[in-house]
Amino acid sequence: MTDSYALIKVLQSQHGVSDFHVVVNMAENREEEQRTFQRLNAACEKFLGITLTFLGGIRQDKTMVEAVRRQTPLMQLDAKCKAGQDIFALALKIQRLRKQLMEEIENEPILKKPRFERIGITLDEYYTFSAYLET
Repeated sequence: MTDSYALIKVLQSQHGVSDFHVVVNMAENREEEQRTFQRLNAACEKFLGITLTFLGGIRQDKTMVEAVRRQTPLMQLDAKCKAGQDIFALALKIQRLRKQLMEEIENEPILKKPRFERIGITLDEYYTFSAYLET
């Protein structure tokens, strides 16, 4: 959690990023995901003045360990395991969020250039990355 806070602090203070969607990983259960997120969010609100958005979590799962050991993609090994279900749910959320944000950017041209400059990439780099994600 300390690394997450440090990254958020740097992105906010040095690059002007203030919109963060958090994924909690390796939690034993949903309650631990929420507690972890709430602690991180409280620190960010108190010391950075920003509120984070909880995107979801990926629960700790023995199948994940096995996938790493076998060097096999988790979703190929067992897509129905807890972590696999969580990853699938997150992928759907991210897909919906991405679609929503792209519509906002298209409807508000003023957001196009400054938003990407703040995180240190050009609009061309963003579109290249977006195209990569669609493949």
